[in-house]
Order: sequence, then C-alpha cells, then structure tokens
Amino acid sequence: MKTSSDRSKYYEAVLAYISQRGELNIQELANTAPAPLEELRAIVSSLSSETNISAAKVSLAIDAVANGSDPQTVARFLSWREMEDFVAEACRRVGFLSRTSFRLTVDGKRAEVDVLAAGSSICLAVDCKRWSKSLSGQTLRKIVEKSLHRTMLLKNYLEKRFGGDNLVFLAPVVISLYEPSERVVSGVFVVPVHSIRGFLASVENVLAGAVYSTYLKPDWTRWLERDNLNQSLEKWR
Repeated sequence: MKTSSDRSKYYEAVLAYISQRGELNIQELANTAPAPLEELRAIVSSLSSETNISAAKVSLAIDAVANGSDPQTVARFLSWREMEDFVAEACRRVGFLSRTSFRLTVDGKRAEVDVLAAGSSICLAVDCKRWSKSLSGQTLRKIVEKSLHRTMLLKNYLEKRFGGDNLVFLAPVVISLYEPSERVVSGVFVVPVHSIRGFLASVENVLAGAVYSTYLKPDWTRWLERDNLNQSLEKWR
C-alpha cells in the first residue's frame, strides 16, 4: 500500500529529474527514479496541461508538498523565478488571489513586488529570497527595510487607483529558502519556505506585526484577478 510519504518521494524524484535534464523522458526516468512505472506515468500524465518545463516543475513542487514533502527540499530544485511561482500558488491554495512580479509606479517612484497575494481584508507583499545562505545581521535588516518601503509604495499606489471605504491591511513578508536568524524583524515576518504552510494557515498573525492600513473599493481585488489571468495566459502561452 502506497503512503503519502511514498508519493511525496515519487514527486521529488520526477522534479529532480526534470531539474537536472531540462526535459522529461518517461523511459529514462523509469530507469533512474526509485518509483514504480505506473506511479511515474500517473505523475507525468498530471502534467499534460502544463506547457513548459518551469510550469511543470512548479506543479510538481506543489503536489510534492501536498503529499508531505518538505517545502525547503522541493524549493531547492526551483529557480528564483519558479520559487516565486511556487509561493504564489501556495497562496492561491489558501484562497488568496496572487500574481508574481507586480511592477508599479507611483509619484515617480518604481517598485516591484515578487508576489502580491490579496484576500478580502489582508494583502501580502511578499519578497522571495532564494539565497544559498541564511538571512541574518545587517543583510536581513536591509532586506526588511526595502520590503517596508515597497509596501508603503504599494499602499500609495492602491489608494490612488482603488481608494474607497473597505479597510484593507497591507503586510510586507519575506520568504527565504533557509531558516533566518530572526523570524520577525521590525515587525516584518521572515518566513523560511519550510514553514510556509503553517504561516499561511494562520496568516492573520501578520496583523500583530508591521502592517499598513488603507481603505479601498470593496471589489478592488477584481483588478488583481483579471491581471492574474492575463499574466497566466502570457506566461504559459
């Protein structure tokens, strides 16, 4: 009888293979992966809707985590851009509308948010750091300062475009590949990717940290949903 742990290892094996080869050959995979052929075929079949290798890798990473894999383990197989897609999809799985590489210009200042994830009253401005070392010291503090600054610019941008009467809290968040020296810096949550599920399950905890409150139109997230669809069509075309 196959367990969830077994399935997670199968997903990891396919993800590792694609990451190393840049392609998917089921026969070669069957000769190298420690998984039954029927399991490999089922996993590969689930990727039929994905139109490129990056999309397939992100899908495999999400499914691996859903079956019990350590998010940090699977994230190591992803590029920095794929890690952003992984985080965005993790946010979608808990009900957020999300998009990656959100660029904005307000009052002559430009900024880019790696992952913008919006709920009805909480919006996360996520900075993804796929660095091969733990974030600490002055480096971590500078990252947090920039994250706070970007979130303030995001607040100004949203107020100009969608100002209204609905209270929304904007929270900067840093997600790192490895465990940081501190989990909260200047009120900003610094989340190692292996803890992303727990963080998102209790995302309201960000309200105890550094947040910017603003008032927006009740339907302001429709814009994000539309832009996210357009982005997806462009990305996987």
